[in-house]
Amino acid sequence: MEQLAFTALLNRLFGATVLALLEALHIHPKHPATPISNSFAMELLVVLLLTIFFIAVRTRLSVERPGGLQHTMEAINGFVGNMADEVIGHHSEKYVPYLVTLGMFVLCCNLIGPVTGLVSPTAVPIVPLG
Repeated sequence: MEQLAFTALLNRLFGATVLALLEALHIHPKHPATPISNSFAMELLVVLLLTIFFIAVRTRLSVERPGGLQHTMEAINGFVGNMADEVIGHHSEKYVPYLVTLGMFVLCCNLIGPVTGLVSPTAVPIVPLG
């Protein structure tokens, strides 16, 4: 598989450091010249985009004038909260933020696949298994 532009950038900036860390842990990557794979680079991109998204939602929270983004995220949180309460039961509310974040991560990983120049990291079996 050919290397994506974002992956090439990460390998150019951090490849040597990642390789040194992996070798210190006695892990020998398949391609030492490019230790960062496309799937990991796409996961990292999704994490960065979600972090920016969640910060944007957090900075726009308002009790007096909730916007559409706040309503959408409250609906998602409520939906996951209700499901967690049905499945987990008592004290499920402490798991809801994790479950919402995990669900958004998987959704975004699947949705970036059709974007030109990007690949879905969940196409590699190790990603969903992890």
